Amino acid sequence: MSNSHPVSRRNLIAGAAALAGAAAGGAVQAAAAGAPVSVPANGREYARVPLRRETVSVAAVQTRVRAVDGKAPAAGIRANLAHMLELIDKVQFYGGTKDLLCFHEFPLQGWYPWDRAELERLCIDLPGPETGEIAARAKRYGCYIQFGAY
Repeated sequence: MSNSHPVSRRNLIAGAAALAGAAAGGAVQAAAAGAPVSVPANGREYARVPLRRETVSVAAVQTRVRAVDGKAPAAGIRANLAHMLELIDKVQFYGGTKDLLCFHEFPLQGWYPWDRAELERLCIDLPGPETGEIAARAKRYGCYIQFGAY
């Protein structure tokens, strides 16, 4: 059996990014053309489009995790957002532009065992000012940015 594509983390990440990019690109093109977007029952025979590039560059961005104050989260979220935006610029500067930046679970709020009232205060809106600033960076660099948030 020929092993022209050995299993490695690099190949697995590249394959996952390619699948994500193809799926997103196909959905965007189908939606733009007014065509319905659906996934067939067998999960394989769906419309496919070529990637915008032959290779996809992905970066995993693991930042510090600073929990915001559950009673007054706005200042902490702004500080964490500023840190996140700074890291986006740095990641895109060093080693060339990346197509996909993958942040960890909660770069904006951090993590702490908040109570329900605190969680409701620190949730962000989608779309909202934080995602607007992150989206502007994504547009500046022509990339996708993935992260988790409350």
